[in-house]
This record gives sequence, C-alpha cells and structure tokens, in this order.
Amino acid sequence: MADIIPEEIRNPDEPFLLLFTGGSTGKPKVWSKSPRNLFSEAFYLKEKFAISEKDLFVSTVPPYHIYGLLFSVLVPFVAHAKVLPDIYTFPQEIISTINKHKATVLVSVPIHYRALKVNNLSAPSLKIAFSSSGVLNRSDAIHFQKKTGLGITEIYGSTETGCIASRSIS
Repeated sequence: MADIIPEEIRNPDEPFLLLFTGGSTGKPKVWSKSPRNLFSEAFYLKEKFAISEKDLFVSTVPPYHIYGLLFSVLVPFVAHAKVLPDIYTFPQEIISTINKHKATVLVSVPIHYRALKVNNLSAPSLKIAFSSSGVLNRSDAIHFQKKTGLGITEIYGSTETGCIASRSIS
C-alpha cells in the first residue's frame, strides 16, 4: 500500500461537487457540497430512516442527481446496505425486481409511482419507499399505500437541504 501524502488529502470542508438546484422555485442555481456535507447527510439519513446492512435498495433514479447519489449510493454505502445494480423504470420491472430480490428500500420519483398504479402491485418486503424531484400525486400515494401497506416518504429540496426536508403521505 502506498504511503499517505498529507498534502494530497482533500480538505473535507472544501467544496467537492457543484450541483444544480432543480429550479422548482425559479431559475436553477449552482450549489456546492463538501465531502463532509455529503457524508454527514448520508449518516443522518441512515439514522433517521433506520437503514442498515440488512437493507437492499431498488432505485428508479440515476445517481448523477443529488437525490439518486444520496439515496442509492451514499446512504447504502454508510449503512453497509446492498444496492441492485440497475436503474429500473417500467412498472412490472420495478415490481418483479422488488419481489424477486426481496428489496426493502425503493428510491423513486412521482412519475414511477404513477406508473405503479396497477392492480398487481405487491411488495411485501419493502419497509420504506422514497420519492423526490416533484410533488407526489396524492391518489398515486394512496394507491401505493393500499397495495403495499406503506406510506411514501417525500424528500424535498434535495440539493439545498441535503434531502432532509421530508413528509410522509400515509
């Protein structure tokens, strides 16, 4: 193993990523995140939502948006959880993947919850479902809850808040 060279170690409090806000409240803005910001947010979310090494994540969002990065990369990483390797987008693909692998965490967006408004929706292994990047339609959330027994936790202002502003529709 190579020697660690202290002057080459990144300062955990200096900006590391520059992200764009979603622009839902106006024109998108650039927002910086430091390594400490990112990992502090991930550790907080892991504790807040009781994510552990026993969890298995299914994601319908890519990791290049802050919501996807936090919820399908960093939170599972700090929790030692597993993540299925693909991004799932079609309703039957999402349902069958959750059930085949007994996934416990669904990371998704409102349009996918709308697509999951099907009669054969069943996901008994899920313990939590997240939604972000837009307001979740109440009837879609109610359908999901009736079919799975789970309310959906909405995440707001992912870039600016670190995915900490949330509400549960149940």
